[in-house]
Amino acid sequence: MEKRRFLGVCLLAAVLVLQAAVLGRGDGGGGRLLDPGKLEMFVDELPDMPRMRGYGVAEGGKLVAGNLTIGMYETMWKFHRDLPATRVFAYGTSKETATVPGPTIEAMQGVPTYVTWANHLPPRHFLPWDPTLTAAAPGSGVPAVVHLHGGVQHSGSDGHSLAWFTAGFSATGPRFSSPAAYEYPNQQPPGNLWYHDHAMGLTRVNILAGLLGAYRVASPAEEAALNLPSGEAFDRNLVLFDRDFLADGSLFMNRTGNNPSVHPQWQPEYFGAVVVANGKAWPYLRVRRRRYRLRVLNASNARFFRLSLSGGLRFVHVASDSVYLARPVPTRAFLLAPSEITDVVVDFAESGNATAIVLRSDAPAPYPGDPGDKAETVPVMKFVIDDDDAFSTEPDTSSVPARLTSPSRYAKPDAREAVLTRRIAMYEYTKEGTDEPTHLYLNARSYMDPVTETPREGTSELWDVINLTDDNHPLHVHLALFVALEQRSLRDVDDLKECMMARGSGGGGGADACGLERHLAGGRRHVVPKQERGWKNVFKVRPGTVTRLLVRFRPLSPPDSRRFPFDVTAGPGYVYHCHILDHEDNEMMRPMKMVRYRASMPDARSAAENASRHHHHHRAHAIADRSERGLPEEHSRGSVDERFVFPWMGILVNVPTEWKNGRQVGESGNRLKEGFARFCPHKVIPLWNHRGHTGNAIVEFAKDWTGFENALAFEVHFEQQGYGRRAWMGNKYRGSQMFGWVARADDHNSPGPIGVEVKKRHVEELESQYNETTASLERVMEQREQQLQAYNEEIRKMQDLALRHSQRIMDENKKLRSDLESKMQLLDSRSKELDKLAVQSNSDRMNLEKEKEKNNIKTKHLKMATLEQQKADESVLKLVEEHKREKQAALDKILKLEQQLNAKQKLELEIQQLQGKLEVMKHMPGKEDSEAKSKIHELSEELKDKYAEMESIESLNQALVIKERQSNDELQYARKVLIEGFQDIIVGRTNIGIKRMGVIDFKAFTNAYKQRSLEEDADVSAAELCSLWENEIKNSDWHPFRVVMVDDDGKLCELKEEHGEEICAMVTKALLELNEYNPSGRYPVPELWNFKENRKATLKEVVQYVLNQWKKNKRKR
Repeated sequence: MEKRRFLGVCLLAAVLVLQAAVLGRGDGGGGRLLDPGKLEMFVDELPDMPRMRGYGVAEGGKLVAGNLTIGMYETMWKFHRDLPATRVFAYGTSKETATVPGPTIEAMQGVPTYVTWANHLPPRHFLPWDPTLTAAAPGSGVPAVVHLHGGVQHSGSDGHSLAWFTAGFSATGPRFSSPAAYEYPNQQPPGNLWYHDHAMGLTRVNILAGLLGAYRVASPAEEAALNLPSGEAFDRNLVLFDRDFLADGSLFMNRTGNNPSVHPQWQPEYFGAVVVANGKAWPYLRVRRRRYRLRVLNASNARFFRLSLSGGLRFVHVASDSVYLARPVPTRAFLLAPSEITDVVVDFAESGNATAIVLRSDAPAPYPGDPGDKAETVPVMKFVIDDDDAFSTEPDTSSVPARLTSPSRYAKPDAREAVLTRRIAMYEYTKEGTDEPTHLYLNARSYMDPVTETPREGTSELWDVINLTDDNHPLHVHLALFVALEQRSLRDVDDLKECMMARGSGGGGGADACGLERHLAGGRRHVVPKQERGWKNVFKVRPGTVTRLLVRFRPLSPPDSRRFPFDVTAGPGYVYHCHILDHEDNEMMRPMKMVRYRASMPDARSAAENASRHHHHHRAHAIADRSERGLPEEHSRGSVDERFVFPWMGILVNVPTEWKNGRQVGESGNRLKEGFARFCPHKVIPLWNHRGHTGNAIVEFAKDWTGFENALAFEVHFEQQGYGRRAWMGNKYRGSQMFGWVARADDHNSPGPIGVEVKKRHVEELESQYNETTASLERVMEQREQQLQAYNEEIRKMQDLALRHSQRIMDENKKLRSDLESKMQLLDSRSKELDKLAVQSNSDRMNLEKEKEKNNIKTKHLKMATLEQQKADESVLKLVEEHKREKQAALDKILKLEQQLNAKQKLELEIQQLQGKLEVMKHMPGKEDSEAKSKIHELSEELKDKYAEMESIESLNQALVIKERQSNDELQYARKVLIEGFQDIIVGRTNIGIKRMGVIDFKAFTNAYKQRSLEEDADVSAAELCSLWENEIKNSDWHPFRVVMVDDDGKLCELKEEHGEEICAMVTKALLELNEYNPSGRYPVPELWNFKENRKATLKEVVQYVLNQWKKNKRKR
């Protein structure tokens, strides 16, 4: 391992030198590798990928199957604000809408989703291929096929790696069946899945190009009760992966392999320097201080993420891969392997005063790295806590329940259900002399080798996964779910690996022969993290360990279900593989062929009991099984006891031996076992005596029904060749061929080494069962004793509790008795009071009669008051008419006064003219004759008459002015009283009402402001601006008036330029009203107003409105 790491460091240094040389050229081409430090982090918002509904809704709200068509397109995608658009392959409904990742498909549990996957990819791939791998090679076109990771579907819709197809189906893989839509039944627990490309040898390249997307299975009835964060804003998918880019924005993938002479392009792992989330490099997401649900998928080729949040914020895990956990699990950090999914809840209300939280990773690459190496912590994305959000004060009603699934909903893991144990070994092969990997195998077999794993539908198996490499391999099994039971370190990995590779056996036989249990003895046991102890479809297999998985090849829910809702035996079959894509593409993948479920198949323990108790039935079944396989039926003789010996054992006789060094020697048990490997024997035990090898051997098989079938197949094999039990018993000349059969009661009872060994094995099994039964009984007795002690303890507690309850009841009874006595005394006193009240009832009746009489009198008074009110109303009408007449008289007087004023002014003018003439005549030179004196006298007399007339008019004018003032005062008082009381009689919208003069119309002002402003909070800004100008209007230091208001006032001009003529006109109108109705006070005053005609209301209109209201009220009474 250290040698490989050293060479890897050297190769990395060479690559860095080459990279520096390329960067140092300074040319403007796109061939330069991008320096990720030049990209600013957290500038792109995290996108929420488009969502597609995988179901339909019929009339009445019934859910029906959904039909989708999703294509694969070559398009351009922006990974970062400052990075040019990148050429990618993407999923979508069209080239224009295709995204990286692809759209999120939202399916409904139990409702099928049909997806037609259409390949629109170009003739050539823009990323490098490696032709030396076992890969799809169509000649022209990009091969692709879609696998729904975590889905439970028919193998024809599972995206088999050899079922690929190119654009227009011009070329197809050997396992391609038809272009029909893939059917996803969605008959599985609600949870998180993802879809991605799965073409043989091209998976790493196509996923790197962008062919991936998220898939959800929802169950509203089951999930609503959990009350987890929901809705598109608070329930988000988070798809993480890493990429490298060139300066022109194109994706970078090294075109030179680590072993160019073996694989020109393939490298063991791909790592990019830029972390991408939902298609954006280091994005940010605005969040509130509340809970969010994040469904995190690691879609990287090979990078592991060990995620944590800044500020010590914690995750609460609610699901792992595609299944909910039984209970939530809080963590501060967790490890996520490629293709692994975790479902977490993060409560940003726990962030304190922080305004931003960074999601980060510190996992080494490759993982787990060398001991002692400290990995760099890299940011993944940022959560920006937005306290200014308009909805940030909304309460968070979501929660995380104490239990997520009921114990009866899903099957509980039980290793006793396993019908057999498989050994899966992981190998990495290197080029001699370089220690650089060339390929990786499972069980020392390539992907194209014949199938060796044939699980039976409706069963569970134990898989011991032996990791003999330096890497952590995320193991993924299609169709099945599994639980990690334990992980144990091997003490000497190199020794076991050398032994197993020398034997050329990758399965359990090689591991057993090389002493697997001995290598595990004393090895460290690794704790499975709590958040990974549920049902999963991916698990991280540590280097140098044996991981035991309980693999379930049957539906998870309901727990007793055995069969899948489709034929698992049809189609191209399923696979299991390492999900580091570079390993998977280089054949770290093996096929599986499912065997049809058989309802009569017993479990491991009942198989042995039924075989011993009902051997005739089993024999008939075995004969039927032989006929199905084309084998001859066995005819038993009446002299042979056909009862089988348990545990199932095969007998080998006439095993070739030779005399050597004074004793008989023959084949060892392991060599014999290898020869019969197809019958899956557990062990072959040669029988020895004092002379050596006896030429006999016992073959042990599994103690379950599968072992019984293998034993019968072993016997039939010898019978077909004529070397069975009958041939051995009937022939005297037996030659050098081995004979074999299944041990029966006659063999058990026979003398000789075979009988002794069979009896020994049978007795050992009986002793084992006896010991197991005894231990079980001891455990039962111990449990019984514990239960008895617990029962006695519980009885004692119950007695103590009963005693306390009794004492409390007695105390309560005593208290109740005391309360009862006091209440009885109270009742007695109240009874006496009732008696007194009864005596007073007569006087009360009399008082009541008196009250009735008083009420009658009051009623009469009220009627009289009503009549008086009517009279008062009539008086009001008369007063109104009188007021009209007086007003008309006042108007007439005003007109007369105006006429007299005109006459007065005319008279004054005439007087002035006469005075002027008189003065002229007085100063005229010459002799005064009688005519002139006469004229002066006449003018003087006329002047006196005019003065007298003017004095009379002046006195009359003064009287009229006084009368007018009195009338005006009375009118103003009447308007004031009407204004004060008018509000009480206004009903709904009216033409006549009260208007506050000098107040801006807020509604019209707001509407005008919104027309010119695009602000989100225009209402608030309009209110602030309106309030500001109302204060300006009241400002007595502002005088925008002369005779009329000037148009060039500075403030008004500024308002007009900034907010428009309409708002300026409203402010101007308010100023004019205030100047007209209250110029000295500069504050709004109420005024009676005719809203219909938008003018000041006359008293006549107001009085008429009052009369109408009075008549309406009168009719109501």
